[in-house]
Amino acid sequence: MKLEKAALVIIDVQAGAQFLNRHVYHADADYFTTVVQHNQQLVANFEHRNWPIFIVTVHPKVFPAFVNQRFAKSLLMTAGLKHVHYVAKTSPSAFSQPTFMTKLHELGVEKLIMTGFTTNNGVAKTVADAEINGFDTTVVTDATVAKSAAVQAQILPQFTELATTAEILAAPRNN
Repeated sequence: MKLEKAALVIIDVQAGAQFLNRHVYHADADYFTTVVQHNQQLVANFEHRNWPIFIVTVHPKVFPAFVNQRFAKSLLMTAGLKHVHYVAKTSPSAFSQPTFMTKLHELGVEKLIMTGFTTNNGVAKTVADAEINGFDTTVVTDATVAKSAAVQAQILPQFTELATTAEILAAPRNN
């Protein structure tokens, strides 16, 4: 696999997602922790290679500002990184924020490496919008998490291209 004109797009790996995973979906906390670790590895790899990274966080309209600030806090360490772009959205798809598409075009991005929470909502809707807008997408299977393992197993085969974190970390980029 080659990463040509690719950007890493991380959907909703944030404090609110961790809370939902643990207290609403009652999903495996260890798996969520592993997903966060894989995302951190991908961030470090893309930053090292000077490739663009988009940290996308959802800010629900129903929350007051002080709650939203805590809910939307990214779980990834990105302070001081030069290639990170932050996108705040109010609905599942990152494309609901017009500045996202503008920045992708400015950077010459043609392929999105997709990760995050939840695979069946924010990731799936961003992938669908990306493909409608002419972007190639790859979903990183072990850097995404759904509401349950069963939902994850059901949604992954619906994506056009899948890869693991290890495959992405090892992939060259020719652009």
